[in-house]
Amino acid sequence: MMLLENIRGKHTSDSTIATATQIGKKIGKVPVLVGNCFGFVGNRMIFPYTAVASRLVEEGCSPYDVDKAMIKFGMPMGPFQMSDLSGIDVGYKIRTENGTSGSEDPSYPFTIADSMYKEGLLGQKTKKGYYDYSKSRKGNPCQATLDLIEKVRRKKNSPQRVFTVKDIQERLVYSLVNEGMHCLEEGIAIRPMDIDIILIFGYGFPAQRGGPMFYCDEIGLKKIHDKISFFRNELAGSSYWKASSLFDECASKKIGIHEYYKRKRNKKSRL
Repeated sequence: MMLLENIRGKHTSDSTIATATQIGKKIGKVPVLVGNCFGFVGNRMIFPYTAVASRLVEEGCSPYDVDKAMIKFGMPMGPFQMSDLSGIDVGYKIRTENGTSGSEDPSYPFTIADSMYKEGLLGQKTKKGYYDYSKSRKGNPCQATLDLIEKVRRKKNSPQRVFTVKDIQERLVYSLVNEGMHCLEEGIAIRPMDIDIILIFGYGFPAQRGGPMFYCDEIGLKKIHDKISFFRNELAGSSYWKASSLFDECASKKIGIHEYYKRKRNKKSRL
């Protein structure tokens, strides 16, 4: 991985930041300065991304169709392949530390993953996760996981729907954009360009699409904002579609996020 997120703490000095950046470049990394919060920027943005993917599976999608849709978008692997690679237990332990694992809230999207952890389906390390790796490292559909998915769907009485490739891609990519807006609003990310660099060099976001914030401006910030509002109403109570006042402001002004920060920078330079 080329990405190196350098975390700026409350008492971090300018010289420490400069030294960390210099060392990062010296060892061949792409250093990006970010603030301190849960997951920093990259992992924080991936959390709602995987939550949305998991919710899609609860509502009728196959995890394999979700992965195929994101590979078609340009990602090197889909969210469930990524979970198998990192380990289902890693996500479970993070949720346990946050006190969210095992939530009875109907909108809680990780019920399937929690059930997999309890059954020992931990991904590539156990040869079975969302995929079965017993015959191939690439993996084949895992029947034990498919059975668990059906069990969770019945227990939660999840409405079953059909999602197109475009439906899947929009929900997952727009979840990255939405969380990116929160990172900017809170000052965890300094510039939209930093988010783009983090997702490209750390998480495989297709470089030809310029990163999620650049992609947002290319598609049209207002258009994506309106679509996210639809998703928010569609999944009432889902915290991962929560609104950002920065996103709302840009949409009301019909201005892209990169242009917004460009104007903000120019305004400061004139003061």
